[in-house]
Amino acid sequence: MLLSKPLSKPLSKLLRPVKLPSSIAWASCRASSTSVTSSTSSNTPEVLPLISPHSIYVWGSSSNSRLPTVPSSSTLLSPRKIPISAVNEDLGLDDSWSLKHFRVGKGDNTGFVFAKNSGTEDEINRTFIYGDDKYNPSREITEYPPSPTSDPSKTSSITSDFLVDDLVLGPKSFGLIARSKADSSQSALSWGYGGDALNGYGQLGLGPSVQTDGQYNVTLPSPITSLTEDFTPLTQWQIASSHTVGLSSSSNEVLTAGSGQFGRLGNIDAIDQLYFEPVEMLSTLPSISWTQVSAGHAFTLALASDGTVHGWGKNEANQLGLGGGLSMDVYNMENAPNSIEFFEINDIHVAQVACGYNHAAALDVEGNVYVWGGKSGFLSPELVTNMEEKATWVGCGHNFTVVAAESNALYTFSHGGSSGGVKLGCLGHGSASGDRTPREVVSLDESLIEGKVVDVQVGWTGVGVVVGEEE
Repeated sequence: MLLSKPLSKPLSKLLRPVKLPSSIAWASCRASSTSVTSSTSSNTPEVLPLISPHSIYVWGSSSNSRLPTVPSSSTLLSPRKIPISAVNEDLGLDDSWSLKHFRVGKGDNTGFVFAKNSGTEDEINRTFIYGDDKYNPSREITEYPPSPTSDPSKTSSITSDFLVDDLVLGPKSFGLIARSKADSSQSALSWGYGGDALNGYGQLGLGPSVQTDGQYNVTLPSPITSLTEDFTPLTQWQIASSHTVGLSSSSNEVLTAGSGQFGRLGNIDAIDQLYFEPVEMLSTLPSISWTQVSAGHAFTLALASDGTVHGWGKNEANQLGLGGGLSMDVYNMENAPNSIEFFEINDIHVAQVACGYNHAAALDVEGNVYVWGGKSGFLSPELVTNMEEKATWVGCGHNFTVVAAESNALYTFSHGGSSGGVKLGCLGHGSASGDRTPREVVSLDESLIEGKVVDVQVGWTGVGVVVGEEE
């Protein structure tokens, strides 16, 4: 998520609670680029200052060596500063390479895209992923085959042939959105875990793949040719545990691929999809433009331009925000999109949505945050009241929330318990315990965090913040 407007003040205040009534003790909420804007604001784009990133602050789990300069299997209870120069050195890059994208994945991975001669005709990108697992060990992503079943020796160079517009890190599967230098055409590429008999197949969207040890895994980034053939380039996408959701602005379609279990794909049938297919019920709403998608473990939310939110998939923890009872069956689900009526009934225009493992959050155009799901007792969206300032963005971890505020402050809070990331220090407050009260994330050393927050990344068990200075 790249903040469209740098926040105005340094993160240098003391740790303090945000006042919440006793009836709202928590809020919970990966990352999509959305800042709060009024629906009646001018269409004239605001001229923003250029920000030069100089440091990354990370906290949470760094298992499987997923963070540079941080020992593997470490838990960072408070923000750890990693100068981008140190990342360059670790990757063997000189100071002519600048950070273009930083990503914290839903699994044990982080990703970096560096650019040389950024913004010029001869720009070169280099893409790296940290993480030590069988699906994607730490390495530079340098090449791709013409198709998943091609001879691995006949590959092309991602570094020299493409400009990387986005890097997507799921729990065990990965993706790139890239533009060809030759003709500026866009391609989506995926690789990693492609499914198995137990969890379903197809989330890479590549069609039938090579089976290895009972699983369909792809080792090199492979073009999703079906999207190109159908002229549906992806504007954004998210990779979950066994399914993938994408948004194509050019065709105004929300597309899904992967396991059909628990209604993940939104097309009623529980059949796995090996290729990306449109969510048909959303395509029957021609007057609505789709602006954002977000994927949880086994559910999906889609945001429309009119501020309505539509969800489908597993609903055992009320993560779809539809209401219902506290005692939800473990197999409760919605196999087709349903609108969250709470926002429509209360005339609330939603600007951004975020999905955690089995809970969700939303941000409206007024800067208010709403939360639901996660077996919290919130059956439908609940307003987090009495926050001292407006929010500009919200992100979901496994069972915790990160909120960016107008003052440049970041707040985190959990919905109880110590599982699912909170125990790994994901709140950044210096403790491994959960905290139901939203608190500002600060360092013990007030001078540690300087500059402006220009990017926030939330994974299920870790958080990363890119900080820069105005040029």
